[in-house]
Amino acid sequence: MKVKGSPMPLDDFDTRIVLFGRDARQAKALADVLSKRPWHNVAYYPGTFEELLAALSAK
Repeated sequence: MKVKGSPMPLDDFDTRIVLFGRDARQAKALADVLSKRPWHNVAYYPGTFEELLAALSAK
């Protein structure tokens, strides 16, 4: 999977990057690719953005 045209930080490789995809598999594949690059703080969420918002507001 190529990362093309994404607005990635070029001078701060510890910036937190959260990825969403069409599904969890796609998001994880992208996270795997990016974690092999200079970015060290990459995570993916296996649910939808709406599910993440609901989980965060339930805290």
